[in-house]
Amino acid sequence: MIDIQDQVPVRLVDGTEEAGLVVLRKPKMGRFGTGLLRLFRIDPLLTLRLDDLGSDVWRLLDGRTAGAVLAALQQQHPDEDDLPERLGRHLGTLVGHGLVRLDQPSQG
Repeated sequence: MIDIQDQVPVRLVDGTEEAGLVVLRKPKMGRFGTGLLRLFRIDPLLTLRLDDLGSDVWRLLDGRTAGAVLAALQQQHPDEDDLPERLGRHLGTLVGHGLVRLDQPSQG
């Protein structure tokens, strides 16, 4: 069985900071679909604005395991008692939208 805490979340897009929070953007579709969306004046980008905790999670995705991210969050947010669940939801959302992937830790 794979333990999520041993996985390494890897960013697949760049984030920007707006008013101290992280904003993530990626194309909703391929090149043809993007052109079609623009034709109908639909924003071709998926935009995800992270909250305070989500922004902290994003900033911690620097090659450490999910367990190490959780440990850092627990230091940054000592009064939060549901951090494991919230981290899981944040990572699930990021992975689900194709903004992050989970890798096995390197062996060496």
